[in-house]
Amino acid sequence: MALAFVRQQRFVGSTLLGATSLEQLKINLDSLDITLSDELLAELNAIHQVYTYPAP
Repeated sequence: MALAFVRQQRFVGSTLLGATSLEQLKINLDSLDITLSDELLAELNAIHQVYTYPAP
């Protein structure tokens, strides 16, 4: 979901990812087939408004 979210942001030109195994790479590449709904994106953005800096 994180990769799909990043990919759907209009200000993102590319998405960087890293994989330590072929299985993880496959999962990352499978995220290309995921499109988050407008409702889910709105919910995620609402969470971001509360936790603007989640990793201090």
